[in-house]
Amino acid sequence: MKKALTAIMLAFLLVFAFVGCAEEPAGPPSDSDQPSVTPPDDSDEEEILQLSADYIVLGVGLTKQLTLTYDGEEIAASEAVWTASGSAATAEGGLVTGVSEGECTVTAEYGGETAEASVIVTVIQRLTVSESEVVIALDGTAKLEASVGELRDDAIAATDEAVTYSSGDPSVVTVDGEGNLYGVQSGATRILVQSGDLSVSVAVTVCEEIKTAAEFREKLTADSDGTFLITQDIDFSGMQYFALTSFSGTLYGGGHKLTNLLLVNHLSSAATNYGGALFENLTGTVCDLYIGARYEAVVRETDQLLHEGIAQFGGVIANLLYGTVENVYINVDYQIYPWYSQNWNECGAVCGRLRGNAEIRGCIIEYSCATPESTLGSGLADIHTIYGMTDSNTQTPVIDNVYILNSGSYKKDYRNTASDYFGSIQPMFNGIYEFEETQALAEAVQGTAMQTVYEYAQA
Repeated sequence: MKKALTAIMLAFLLVFAFVGCAEEPAGPPSDSDQPSVTPPDDSDEEEILQLSADYIVLGVGLTKQLTLTYDGEEIAASEAVWTASGSAATAEGGLVTGVSEGECTVTAEYGGETAEASVIVTVIQRLTVSESEVVIALDGTAKLEASVGELRDDAIAATDEAVTYSSGDPSVVTVDGEGNLYGVQSGATRILVQSGDLSVSVAVTVCEEIKTAAEFREKLTADSDGTFLITQDIDFSGMQYFALTSFSGTLYGGGHKLTNLLLVNHLSSAATNYGGALFENLTGTVCDLYIGARYEAVVRETDQLLHEGIAQFGGVIANLLYGTVENVYINVDYQIYPWYSQNWNECGAVCGRLRGNAEIRGCIIEYSCATPESTLGSGLADIHTIYGMTDSNTQTPVIDNVYILNSGSYKKDYRNTASDYFGSIQPMFNGIYEFEETQALAEAVQGTAMQTVYEYAQA
């Protein structure tokens, strides 16, 4: 996936002003008992003509207004005579305008006195690159677009300045003179884009490609700490999905969809039933994708037993989340409820239990439930929109910028608020927004970084 960001380098204008101050002299000692200071003779004090800056750096076509003071009082620009030596700048009415590269001196004359400012005029350029981060598949390609512009008359004018590209590690990704990238092997490096003294660095990650439901399970199981990129939408119809034991790598969604996931209770590594999830333990990262999932009563194909409720720690992404979930749209439908015969079996749309320093950032969660409340087991187990519960393994998790859409009648808090063991450790929350109408959600994300995540569901 390419992240459509732009890296910009600008030369900034520096304006330095130096204003001198004179210290009033003290009078001579007095012969009286009380010491006294002789006031200065104002008639002998020199009146000073000064400009607001005595050194300016300007871009071609840019301006800087100078002001003039006489004895501390500002003088109207029209009352002074302004001149600029050479052709690098003009100074009409004290408005200094850069005309061409070079140096000159701006002089203001008033009342027979003059004040000067040195001016340097230079060309201000910027190097713009189409992406600041690129994720491509092994043997995949991508292209960087770069251009150099000059700031003239408050507008950017394109130039024909040459641009070069170089790879920090050609064994991971190669790049040609036109900015075409080719993924050689899994890994990460940077592409350096240069033009003269300007440069921009672009992060590139090369990943193992995933295109089918079978590859999803096979590749993530075989390399649980690898880096993967989903390169097309994947439909999980016709299969029961049982959680992968663990994943500590990075799964990039590329803005694609995982749809029709039927999440089924599974026998965990602890030899007990856990609720349906993509992963039992997620210590890595899942990002940039849409997940469409559901929970329903099924005869589990592994043992032919009827499962009418969600076992403990149910959560779409993970039973136990230690890692990061970022820029993910989760759409989950609950036809069944948490049930493990105990009243502490809480379920979360993202994860069952939030552990360690887990992070949930920039996500949209859309969920619906078949009835207003759970009727299984004790009837006291809840479905929470984000996570089911925390525990003694929870440290300082962060939940940041999460949008929740629930248009149904099942209304529970987005996390377990109990003050006991299962909710006493609360994450750091920063921006939780809840909506009952799709239109309201669409309007809220319009023009924000979350619009991209919202569009995952619309594609």
